[in-house]
Amino acid sequence: MSVQHRHIPAGRAVGQRSIRDFRRSVMAISVATLLSAQAYAQDATTTAAPASDATTQQLDTVQVTGTRSSVTKAQLVKQNAEQIVDSIVAEDIGKLPDNNVAEALQRISGIQISRNYGEGSSIAIRGLTQVRTELNGRDIFTANDGRGLSFEDVSAELLGGVNVYKNPSADMIEGGLGGTVDLRTRLPFDYEGRKIAGSVQYNYYDLADDGKPAFSGLFSDRWQTGIGEIGILVNYSQQKSPFRQDTISIEPWYTQTDLPGYEGQEISVPHGAGINTTVGERERKTGAFAMQWRPNDSVEVYTQVLRSDYDFSWHDYSFFALTGASPMQGTPGIQVNDRNEFVNGTFQNVPADSNTSLTERHSVTTDYSLGAKWTVNEKLTLSTDFQYVDATTTGTRYIVATGLNNTPFFNVDFRGDLPKLSVTDASGAEGFLANQDNYNGWRWHLDNKDDNKGTEFAWRSDMDLAFDSDFVRSFKAGVRYTDRDAETKGGVFRFMCINGCAGTPFSQFPTVGVVTNPITDFFRGKSSTFGPTLTASDAAVANYEQTLATFGGTPLEFAPNNINTQNEKTYAAYGVLRFGVDGDIPFDGNIGVRVVRTEVGSQGVRTGTDAEGGGLIPVDAQQTYTDVLPSLNLRWMLSDQLQWRFAASRGISRPTFDRLNPNLSLSTGTSSTGASTFTGRAGNPDLEPVKADQFDTALEWYFGQGSMMYGTLFYKKVEGFIADSVFNEVYDGQVWQITRPVNGDAGKIRGAELGYTQFFDFLPGWLSGFGLQTNYTYVDSEAPSPTATDTNGQALTVPLEGLSKNSYNAILSYETSRFQGRVAYNWRSDWLVTTAGNGTGNLPVYNKGFGQLDASLRFNINDVWSISLDGVNLLDTRRESYLGNESRYRDFVINDRRYGLTLRASL
Repeated sequence: MSVQHRHIPAGRAVGQRSIRDFRRSVMAISVATLLSAQAYAQDATTTAAPASDATTQQLDTVQVTGTRSSVTKAQLVKQNAEQIVDSIVAEDIGKLPDNNVAEALQRISGIQISRNYGEGSSIAIRGLTQVRTELNGRDIFTANDGRGLSFEDVSAELLGGVNVYKNPSADMIEGGLGGTVDLRTRLPFDYEGRKIAGSVQYNYYDLADDGKPAFSGLFSDRWQTGIGEIGILVNYSQQKSPFRQDTISIEPWYTQTDLPGYEGQEISVPHGAGINTTVGERERKTGAFAMQWRPNDSVEVYTQVLRSDYDFSWHDYSFFALTGASPMQGTPGIQVNDRNEFVNGTFQNVPADSNTSLTERHSVTTDYSLGAKWTVNEKLTLSTDFQYVDATTTGTRYIVATGLNNTPFFNVDFRGDLPKLSVTDASGAEGFLANQDNYNGWRWHLDNKDDNKGTEFAWRSDMDLAFDSDFVRSFKAGVRYTDRDAETKGGVFRFMCINGCAGTPFSQFPTVGVVTNPITDFFRGKSSTFGPTLTASDAAVANYEQTLATFGGTPLEFAPNNINTQNEKTYAAYGVLRFGVDGDIPFDGNIGVRVVRTEVGSQGVRTGTDAEGGGLIPVDAQQTYTDVLPSLNLRWMLSDQLQWRFAASRGISRPTFDRLNPNLSLSTGTSSTGASTFTGRAGNPDLEPVKADQFDTALEWYFGQGSMMYGTLFYKKVEGFIADSVFNEVYDGQVWQITRPVNGDAGKIRGAELGYTQFFDFLPGWLSGFGLQTNYTYVDSEAPSPTATDTNGQALTVPLEGLSKNSYNAILSYETSRFQGRVAYNWRSDWLVTTAGNGTGNLPVYNKGFGQLDASLRFNINDVWSISLDGVNLLDTRRESYLGNESRYRDFVINDRRYGLTLRASL
């Protein structure tokens, strides 16, 4: 994959000792950017205004193709942009085995991704998850409780390129504290004339033992007409992806003092353990349309539409033996380690559940934009842009559980590479769970649904004025207005007992259907399971309303405290001054400021305290705040190949909409000591943005076409981290512990990024086809952290969630005129997942560090046709998590290896 580290200068190409005509060098930025936005066309050219002679000559020397071509184009963008950026060019996304944007972004230094059922779903930049997502420089989002786009919603095939901005300039839209990801789709004027391209792909997922096709197509053309030049582009991609995930889960650990042989000693013991298999399918349908009209050489009008339609559904089949709040009854012979933690033993009379569930999610995001650019004269350019985004997400989940009030003997063994779990009878036989007579029958069922909507109207207008000056090169200024609405319905998981959760015989509800768990070859046969278990049929959870009625239930309806709406308006203005100085060591840069006013309204209901008379109280919270965001970018050209950069800025990240939700929910439970708990959770409509002063310095060395080394140091001082705090509040005469988010203390994030890219064309013969791309990131933090507890309930201080201190990428490529091959390895160290995981009792959950190996081979049959073979997760990486320390296991997870065969054509 072509990943280039971009500390992007304001001004000229490296090696050009004069920067007098800055205005023309800015046009060179457009040339390089358009080059990087072409996935299918090696020979595409841009129709942007002419660049300076020196820059044009440099572009003309780019004659290589394939992997090296994309790296070289990316390097040109790096040399001529205005702020610190990392990029992926279109060839990489089209040719690497990446299903979506997140998986492509993981190759960039400073970016770490999270996976959802084996596929990349979200990213963190330099340890921060507050990442802003843009589409062609505009807002884009999924209708959920966050602010950005769910990366798994969008097919990577439609993108012409991706830019990741790590330190913003004043003309960029505010909101990305960690950084901004700008997804770039193609435009018809990217190509010289007509362009037709397409691909047909077949993907096989080995754990699911299933394969599905995928295809994409592009048509683009441009015509000279009586009213000027017109270009039209249509692009479409459709993909189905089956998947399977196997999980072994250990329930939260707690302290027990009555284990046989260890009476009076504090031994850490899990509440139970279980297994789960998820089998499902994703379907992405993404289409893009673009039209450009150039009535004359100075005016261009454009419109773009993108629609993403994403269906995601899966069945879960699980069996869990767990005690809830009661200690497990150990038998003699239990073994512990030197930390007084359980290792191996047998427990008696442990309740168990066998569950089948179906979860379905449907998400649609449609983005419309219309704009124009007018080059008034050689010094002044004006532009305007209108956008409307409409997004919806709906989801349902239904679980039906069979159960056993007691299992005779529950055996747990942590001594091997994987936990061994089994249930046996008094004779030691493992067929106990296959006998219907041993079950209490239908035990409980649970449903959940959500319905989210979001819209946004945005308008911006910009001007760029060039100057004939030895120092001041140009001045850019603009304004922007947005009006965003969000409506969230959901957040309720309705747990319903059947016969008081004591169970009802299967025969009482025969139409529901009980079957033997359909999963075989669990963990590829490497882990012992509980043997055959009885569970609800797929039809029982698919026919949600029918099964619900059979059990005497009614469909879930949204209550007033399950609904909240928000409106957010922003008013922004900015100015950026570009400058440069010639001399023995030339330098250039820009300085600017952005001022933005935010008006937020949050509507919902909350439960009234006793002092307020109880009941539901409407909430209409209003908040207004203004932020001043300066920025500075500097570059010194130390030689034709070596440059040093410095960047400083102030950024913000607004609270996500779920954090602003004024609604309050209450729940009761039982602690590990058996005491009753009264807890609640609510949002806080008075939250303010998290703010950061951020600094970068970088040294870059370009020593050949597509070859470079870089080193970057970065530092962020963050104010107002949002963290949960607990408040005591009285409802119905009972004191409840209510968790609400608040703006907390300041923190610091610091780190370094190192990168090296080189093609070894200086080697003799066939060795000249090799290339290497590597990068390494170190991130450390001093920040207010979520509060977690140990097995005794004592508070712990833990690091920022999602932050791995160390991560690296290594990509080895080999390329000839007909053949291209790449092997890519990505690794990250341990990181904190959450301190509030479901069923973890506030014990901190960490993921162990792991790496993943992907590869691709491509053969160019001729100038039109090519065929490729891709492999993902080739090492069958197992992901593991733990609670507090590595010997307190939480989850063991495996996912599919994917193999894809693709036939591409480009005319």
